[in-house]
Amino acid sequence: MFHCHFVTPRLLIALVILLFTTHCSQESSVQESFINGKVKKEKVYRKNFFSSQKKWVKTREYHISSQLKYEAEIKNGQYHGQYTSWWYKGKIKAQGNYSKGKKEGHWKFFHQKSGALYKEGKYHHDKMEGPWTLYWPSGNKQSQGEYKGGKKRASWNHWDEVRNLMLTSSCFASNPEGIYKSYYYHGKRKELYTCRWGNKSGLYTLFHPNELAWEKGEYDSIGLKQGLWEKHFIDGKLKSKETYESGLRHGSSKTWDKKGSIIQSGEFIKGTGTLKSFNHKGKLSGKESFKEGKKEGPKWTFYPQGYPRSKMLFKNDTLISSTLWHPALGKKQLISREGHFKKGKRQGLWKWYNKKGLLIESAHYKNGMREGESKHFDVNTGKLLRTQIYEKGMPKKAILAPK
Repeated sequence: MFHCHFVTPRLLIALVILLFTTHCSQESSVQESFINGKVKKEKVYRKNFFSSQKKWVKTREYHISSQLKYEAEIKNGQYHGQYTSWWYKGKIKAQGNYSKGKKEGHWKFFHQKSGALYKEGKYHHDKMEGPWTLYWPSGNKQSQGEYKGGKKRASWNHWDEVRNLMLTSSCFASNPEGIYKSYYYHGKRKELYTCRWGNKSGLYTLFHPNELAWEKGEYDSIGLKQGLWEKHFIDGKLKSKETYESGLRHGSSKTWDKKGSIIQSGEFIKGTGTLKSFNHKGKLSGKESFKEGKKEGPKWTFYPQGYPRSKMLFKNDTLISSTLWHPALGKKQLISREGHFKKGKRQGLWKWYNKKGLLIESAHYKNGMREGESKHFDVNTGKLLRTQIYEKGMPKKAILAPK
């Protein structure tokens, strides 16, 4: 039985236009090259039968090996349509679509070495939206949860490579209330706390692998420690005990060793106070000061005989200078090293001395690296032996002292 299909004049005209547009369009490209002459970037333009104007329709970028790095469709100067990128050795890195320059719809990302799926989910207006899943290279799930407007929401689960549940959490800024639970590899509890709008709030407990409490305390509504906090050894014995007010130590602070001897003790008022450390014989081994929760002033350590071992000066929790001493010889004690810091890195002139008090080395530092002159002296006479010139931590020239 035969069927006849009639083509209307209007449909025929449309088919002819489509054929002309498809077969009579011309493509050309503009390329940018690496220094070795290989193509680095390429813009593809198209000109059809009905217009002399060229349109930018696609862009490509290449690795220096000539392997394609990414390819994207273009409309009105923006990414629009299919997008694919590749790792250096040719495996696909990502696949998805753009709409007016923004990621839209389902996207997939892949592991570099194995090429296996790494993560997948949807974008809306360039932001992650809805369910997303991450995978280990083996293909097992690594984590799974939801996004809304690019932010994690609801509850997320995380697994290790052999499918053991390691973490479940709903403690995100988008959730008014949540709970955080983590686990050891054998499935026993590791950490447990509640939260509000992503901040820890309420009871907090960290567990030893035997499920006895390691650390416990309470957070206020904005995630600051409040009230009594304790730490315990794995056998349950008390390790430390201190109280907090709005995240700052307030009141007594004590720490014990496994034998029950006190090794640290201090008194604070809203984060301001002094903390003392003691050795196994109960003698003072260190002392440091705090101001509103930050290190302020000198931090001392002492030899068992009571002589200073080191002094580090802090200002607003930032290390300013450091001094070390040799062990005391009789009643006389000499410096072994001294210098300053800037933003936590060695800065300016540093000096080293031997046990006789003779200068044996001096060096200038800038941003933690030796810069300029570094001088070395004879350990017996203190006489200059040589001067080493440094640039950004690298030795450049050595100058021997005249004999």
